[in-house]
Amino acid sequence: MRRSTEHFLPRPLYCRVNLSVPVLDRFFNDQDTRPDFRLSRESLNVLLDLLGQDRRHGWGATIETLVFLFWLASGASCRVVSRVFGMPRSTVHRIVHRVTEEVVAIRHQVIHLPRTAEDLEAVSRGFAGLARHRAFRKAAGAIDGCHPDEDVMALPQPDPRPPPLGPPLLNLAVACPLE
Repeated sequence: MRRSTEHFLPRPLYCRVNLSVPVLDRFFNDQDTRPDFRLSRESLNVLLDLLGQDRRHGWGATIETLVFLFWLASGASCRVVSRVFGMPRSTVHRIVHRVTEEVVAIRHQVIHLPRTAEDLEAVSRGFAGLARHRAFRKAAGAIDGCHPDEDVMALPQPDPRPPPLGPPLLNLAVACPLE
Protein backbone atom coordinates (compact mmCIF):
# COMPACT_ATOMS: atom_id res chain seq x y z
CA MET A 1 0.00 0.00 0.00
CA ARG A 2 1.44 3.33 -1.05
CA ARG A 3 1.05 6.37 1.19
CA SER A 4 0.09 9.69 -0.21
CA THR A 5 2.69 12.39 0.47
CA GLU A 6 0.15 15.17 0.56
CA HIS A 7 -0.94 14.24 4.11
CA PHE A 8 2.50 14.62 5.61
CA LEU A 9 3.95 17.93 6.69
CA PRO A 10 7.69 18.48 6.61
CA ARG A 11 9.43 17.82 9.91
CA PRO A 12 10.45 20.87 11.88
CA LEU A 13 14.17 21.40 12.23
CA TYR A 14 15.65 19.81 15.34
CA CYS A 15 17.55 22.98 16.11
CA ARG A 16 17.84 26.22 14.24
CA VAL A 17 20.74 28.62 14.67
CA ASN A 18 19.56 32.20 14.98
CA LEU A 19 22.23 34.20 13.17
CA SER A 20 20.65 37.46 14.27
CA VAL A 21 21.89 36.77 17.80
CA PRO A 22 24.59 39.45 18.30
CA VAL A 23 27.21 37.01 19.63
CA LEU A 24 26.85 34.73 16.61
CA ASP A 25 26.57 37.66 14.21
CA ARG A 26 29.94 38.96 15.41
CA PHE A 27 31.51 35.50 15.19
CA PHE A 28 30.25 34.61 11.70
CA ASN A 29 31.03 38.08 10.31
CA ASP A 30 34.71 37.78 11.30
CA GLN A 31 34.61 40.43 14.01
CA ASP A 32 36.77 40.35 17.14
CA THR A 33 35.91 37.31 19.30
CA ARG A 34 37.71 38.48 22.45
CA PRO A 35 34.85 40.49 24.01
CA ASP A 36 32.46 37.53 23.91
CA PHE A 37 34.71 34.48 24.26
CA ARG A 38 37.96 35.86 25.76
CA LEU A 39 39.90 34.15 22.97
CA SER A 40 41.35 35.51 19.75
CA ARG A 41 39.91 34.13 16.54
CA GLU A 42 43.15 32.21 15.96
CA SER A 43 43.03 30.58 19.41
CA LEU A 44 39.35 29.80 18.92
CA ASN A 45 40.10 28.09 15.59
CA VAL A 46 42.86 26.02 17.20
CA LEU A 47 40.45 24.91 19.93
CA LEU A 48 37.78 24.03 17.36
CA ASP A 49 40.34 21.94 15.45
CA LEU A 50 41.46 20.16 18.62
CA LEU A 51 37.90 19.38 19.66
CA GLY A 52 36.99 18.12 16.19
CA GLN A 53 33.90 18.78 14.17
CA ASP A 54 32.35 15.30 14.11
CA ARG A 55 28.74 15.90 15.08
CA ARG A 56 25.98 14.24 13.12
CA HIS A 57 23.10 15.85 14.99
CA GLY A 58 22.37 18.67 17.34
CA TRP A 59 23.66 22.21 17.13
CA GLY A 60 27.04 21.33 15.66
CA ALA A 61 30.49 21.46 17.19
CA THR A 62 31.12 25.12 16.39
CA ILE A 63 27.92 26.42 18.02
CA GLU A 64 28.36 24.10 21.01
CA THR A 65 31.94 25.25 21.51
CA LEU A 66 30.86 28.91 21.28
CA VAL A 67 28.12 28.31 23.87
CA PHE A 68 30.65 26.66 26.19
CA LEU A 69 33.24 29.41 25.74
CA PHE A 70 30.67 32.17 26.29
CA TRP A 71 29.50 30.44 29.48
CA LEU A 72 33.09 30.05 30.65
CA ALA A 73 34.22 33.56 29.67
CA SER A 74 31.23 35.39 31.09
CA GLY A 75 30.63 33.36 34.24
CA ALA A 76 26.95 33.57 33.42
CA SER A 77 24.29 31.07 34.42
CA CYS A 78 22.84 28.65 31.90
CA ARG A 79 19.68 30.76 31.97
CA VAL A 80 21.56 33.86 30.80
CA VAL A 81 23.52 31.91 28.16
CA SER A 82 20.28 30.40 26.85
CA ARG A 83 18.86 33.90 26.40
CA VAL A 84 22.00 35.12 24.66
CA PHE A 85 22.03 32.23 22.18
CA GLY A 86 18.28 31.77 21.88
CA MET A 87 18.25 28.11 22.88
CA PRO A 88 16.65 26.16 25.73
CA ARG A 89 18.34 26.28 29.13
CA SER A 90 18.45 22.49 29.38
CA THR A 91 20.28 22.39 26.04
CA VAL A 92 22.85 24.90 27.29
CA HIS A 93 23.33 22.75 30.40
CA ARG A 94 23.93 19.61 28.33
CA ILE A 95 26.27 21.46 25.95
CA VAL A 96 28.34 22.90 28.80
CA HIS A 97 28.76 19.48 30.42
CA ARG A 98 29.52 17.69 27.14
CA VAL A 99 32.08 20.24 25.91
CA THR A 100 33.68 20.39 29.37
CA GLU A 101 34.30 16.65 29.11
CA GLU A 102 35.76 17.11 25.62
CA VAL A 103 38.09 19.88 26.81
CA VAL A 104 39.23 17.78 29.76
CA ALA A 105 39.93 14.90 27.36
CA ILE A 106 42.31 17.05 25.25
CA ARG A 107 44.00 18.86 28.15
CA HIS A 108 47.18 16.81 27.77
CA GLN A 109 47.56 18.12 24.21
CA VAL A 110 47.64 21.74 25.36
CA ILE A 111 48.81 21.79 29.00
CA HIS A 112 52.40 20.74 29.51
CA LEU A 113 53.85 20.99 32.99
CA PRO A 114 57.58 21.60 33.37
CA ARG A 115 59.42 18.26 33.52
CA THR A 116 62.89 19.37 34.46
CA ALA A 117 64.36 21.98 36.75
CA GLU A 118 65.50 23.93 33.68
CA ASP A 119 61.96 23.95 32.27
CA LEU A 120 60.59 25.14 35.59
CA GLU A 121 63.19 27.91 35.70
CA ALA A 122 62.26 29.05 32.17
CA VAL A 123 58.56 29.19 33.03
CA SER A 124 59.29 31.00 36.29
CA ARG A 125 61.40 33.58 34.46
CA GLY A 126 58.47 34.06 32.08
CA PHE A 127 56.11 34.75 34.97
CA ALA A 128 58.55 37.16 36.58
CA GLY A 129 58.87 38.96 33.24
CA LEU A 130 55.10 39.19 32.76
CA ALA A 131 54.56 40.43 36.30
CA ARG A 132 57.64 42.68 36.21
CA HIS A 133 58.49 41.57 39.72
CA ARG A 134 61.07 39.11 41.00
CA ALA A 135 58.61 37.58 43.49
CA PHE A 136 57.08 35.65 40.59
CA ARG A 137 60.33 33.77 39.91
CA LYS A 138 58.88 31.00 42.09
CA ALA A 139 55.62 30.78 40.08
CA ALA A 140 54.83 28.20 37.44
CA GLY A 141 51.12 29.02 37.16
CA ALA A 142 48.62 31.43 38.61
CA ILE A 143 44.94 31.70 39.38
CA ASP A 144 43.87 34.97 40.87
CA GLY A 145 40.86 37.19 41.23
CA CYS A 146 40.18 40.88 40.94
CA HIS A 147 37.36 43.19 41.90
CA PRO A 148 35.94 45.08 38.91
CA ASP A 149 35.33 48.81 39.00
CA GLU A 150 32.01 50.06 40.31
CA ASP A 151 31.26 51.53 36.85
CA VAL A 152 31.33 48.04 35.31
CA MET A 153 29.03 46.65 37.96
CA ALA A 154 26.57 49.52 37.51
CA LEU A 155 25.66 48.31 34.01
CA PRO A 156 22.15 46.84 33.72
CA GLN A 157 22.11 43.10 34.38
CA PRO A 158 20.01 40.67 32.28
CA ASP A 159 18.22 39.24 35.29
CA PRO A 160 17.96 40.83 38.73
CA ARG A 161 19.47 38.81 41.55
CA PRO A 162 19.92 39.45 45.24
CA PRO A 163 23.04 41.50 45.96
CA PRO A 164 26.20 39.45 46.52
CA LEU A 165 27.49 38.93 50.04
CA GLY A 166 30.78 40.65 49.23
CA PRO A 167 32.33 42.62 46.41
CA PRO A 168 32.06 40.93 42.99
CA LEU A 169 35.07 38.80 42.06
CA LEU A 170 36.42 38.00 38.61
CA ASN A 171 38.76 35.03 38.29
CA LEU A 172 41.92 35.27 36.23
CA ALA A 173 44.12 32.42 35.08
CA VAL A 174 47.58 33.04 33.66
CA ALA A 175 49.81 30.60 31.84
CA CYS A 176 53.31 31.21 30.60
CA PRO A 177 54.50 29.31 27.51
CA LEU A 178 57.51 27.08 27.92
CA GLU A 179 60.17 28.39 25.55
